[in-house]
Amino acid sequence: MTTMLRKEKKCAVCGSENNYIQLGSSNSFGPCDLDLRPPEMMRSTMHTWIEECPFCGYVMGNISSFPENVSEKSVLEKFVYSKAYQTAEGIHFRSELAERFYKRYILEREFGEISRSFDSLLRAAWACDDAGDKENAVHCRKEALKFLDIMISKDETNENLILQKADILRRSGMFEEVIKQYGDKKFSGELLKNIASFQVEKSKLKDDKCYTVRDVKK
Repeated sequence: MTTMLRKEKKCAVCGSENNYIQLGSSNSFGPCDLDLRPPEMMRSTMHTWIEECPFCGYVMGNISSFPENVSEKSVLEKFVYSKAYQTAEGIHFRSELAERFYKRYILEREFGEISRSFDSLLRAAWACDDAGDKENAVHCRKEALKFLDIMISKDETNENLILQKADILRRSGMFEEVIKQYGDKKFSGELLKNIASFQVEKSKLKDDKCYTVRDVKK
């Protein structure tokens, strides 16, 4: 069961107060997607994972907080009121939720947040998927790959990240890269080996659809 509540908060940038929907509790049943997107009911709570000030457009997980690497309000204000931020770099998203996650990404990218930039881009891609906005979903995934490569370079034994990359490559239509990078790659567990083989086989078919762990086990 999912529960939500409303809470009044003050924007860290402009100081305006507004009510925001908060996730009280939720749960997940079933397998996650191969890019680790959670199943329902958590899947449908994405709109509570991010908050946007309706007055200045600032976007953050908690609207009352600064990004981790920012200490001066003036620095944050200058960036939030910039044209690139306010227009999501001129990208027209079909989904308002996707645009929010993308705006959070450009803010986190500006202030050097590698893993959070990746997370925000992937969530923007998920929101684009839900809205049938394939072009922007691919754009977000390709941008996410840049940050994922940095994360993998710092943790080369993290097989979850490495397999997550395979799915993002395939969902971006980069089939030859999947075949090249994962055709002979070794993994420690049987499930991980099967996921890698699954990604390669689907890439040979030029299949960019969404699949879950359950699909691999069939």
